[in-house]
Amino acid sequence: MKSSVNDFEIVKNRVLDSLAFRTIRDRIDEVALAHRATFKWVFNDPTPQQRPWSNLLQWLREGDGCYWISGKAGSGKSTLMKHICYSEEASAALTSWAGEGQLLVASFFSWNLGSVLQKSHIGLLRSLLHDILEHCPYLIPTLLPKLCKAAVAGQDVEPTFAELKTGIMNLARQNSTSLKICLFIDGIDEFDGDHAEISTLFTTIASSSIKIVLTSRPIPTCVDVFSDCPSLRLQDLTYHDIRLYTEEKVSSHRRWRELLDEEGEKAGKLIDDIVSKAEGVFLWVILAVASLLEGLRNYDKVSDLRRRLEILPPDLEDLYNHMLIKLEPLYRCQASRLLQIVYRHIEVESEQPFSALQISFADEEDPEYAFRRDLEPLTTNQKLARCRSVEGRLRSRCCGLVEV
Repeated sequence: MKSSVNDFEIVKNRVLDSLAFRTIRDRIDEVALAHRATFKWVFNDPTPQQRPWSNLLQWLREGDGCYWISGKAGSGKSTLMKHICYSEEASAALTSWAGEGQLLVASFFSWNLGSVLQKSHIGLLRSLLHDILEHCPYLIPTLLPKLCKAAVAGQDVEPTFAELKTGIMNLARQNSTSLKICLFIDGIDEFDGDHAEISTLFTTIASSSIKIVLTSRPIPTCVDVFSDCPSLRLQDLTYHDIRLYTEEKVSSHRRWRELLDEEGEKAGKLIDDIVSKAEGVFLWVILAVASLLEGLRNYDKVSDLRRRLEILPPDLEDLYNHMLIKLEPLYRCQASRLLQIVYRHIEVESEQPFSALQISFADEEDPEYAFRRDLEPLTTNQKLARCRSVEGRLRSRCCGLVEV
C-alpha cells in the first residue's frame, strides 16, 4: 500500500509539473490594488441613482453559471477582479454557497504583453487545471487520463490544447456532488486565438457546481456569448470611485488647498469636469490627475489647470500621443529609447522581471559601459542611486507608460 501511495505521489507531481509554468502568478501580482475605499459598491445592491446591475454578492452566494463584468479599456476591470478575488465578502459568500461541500477557487489573469502562456488559451487552461488538481489530485486520472498514463510511464509530456480542453470538459462531467468550484478569469478577450471558442467553452462547463466570473471589453463575441448572463458594466458604475480618487490625490497637494481658498467654486468645478470627461475610464483619470499635479507644482492658476484639462483628448490612445508630443524635444529621443528598451525586453525576455538596475545599464549612452567596468559588486548606495535615477528618468520621459 505504501508503495502505491508513493507511486501516485510521483505521478501527481509529474502531471502538476507539466501544467505549471514560471509566470503562472505574475499578472495578478502586477495588477494594482484598488484605491482606498473604491469598488466597495460591488457587493451592494444598486441605488436608485445608479445604473442597475446584477447583485454580485447574491450571485456568489446563490447563483450559478457565468457572471460577466464588461468595461472599456482602462476602466479598471483587472483591479476590480483582484479586489473581488481577495475580498472577505466574496470568500464568505462562496463558503455559504459550498455549504458542507469542498470549495475550490482558481483564477487566471491574462496579459497581452506577457509571455506566450500568459496570453494563450493553453496557458489559461494549464493554470486553472493546475490549481484544481493541486488541491484535488484524486481527479487527475479522471480529468487528464492521457497525461496520467504518460506520467505513470515516466514520460515528460507537454499537454496539448485538445487534452487541456478535454480536461476542463471532464471537470464538468465528474460526478462529485461535494465539490464546488468558482473560477475567476480576467480579460478573456485578451487571449490570442478564437474568442468565441474559449468563451463558449466556459459557458458550456458552467453549472450548479461550477460558477465562473469573467471580465472583458464589450467586443461583439463576448456580447454575443455572455449577454444573457448576470452582469455589470463597469464604466457606468465608477463615477463615485473616480471622484474619490481624484479628490484624494489633488487635495493632498498644498497648492490645491490654496486655490480652494482663493477661487473655491472654480477650483472645485475642475474635479467635476475631470470625473465627467473620464467617462468611467480609470486609466484616463490617473493620467489626467498626473497632469493636474504637475500644474500645481508649477503654480498654475485655476484657468491654467482648466486649459490643461481641456487639451487632454478623451480617447486613451490620443491621450498618450498628446503626452508624448508634449515632451520637451530634448527628451523625445530618450523617451523613445527607454520605451524601445522595455518593449524589446518584453519581446525576448517576457518571463524574466526587468529591474530598474538592469534598465539603468541598458540606458547607458555607451553600449559597452557595462562590459568595460571593473568586475566588482556595486555597493548598496550605488544600486540605490542608479535605481532612483531610472525612476526619475522614466517618470519625466515616459508619460506614465512605464513605471517602476
